[in-house]
Amino acid sequence: MRTPGGSVSRILIRDNWGTDIVPELKPEPSDKIIYKTRFSGFYRTNLDSMLKALGKRHLVFVGCTTSVCVESNVRDAAFRDY
Repeated sequence: MRTPGGSVSRILIRDNWGTDIVPELKPEPSDKIIYKTRFSGFYRTNLDSMLKALGKRHLVFVGCTTSVCVESNVRDAAFRDY
């Protein structure tokens, strides 16, 4: 993966120890999983269309890096009128 500046990035690499879901939070078979490639889960994913198809209007956000990924998702959700 490359950063917007063109350098090689070592973040947000799918299927490695830094992005794996901890066993205690393992998704159920019926859970929807969206793989993101940027800080926001709305960027180039079907998250927005999935939430709209489910009729969702209010979202709850949790995470460990509030000033980065959580905030990016909150802002993108707000821009989409959630």
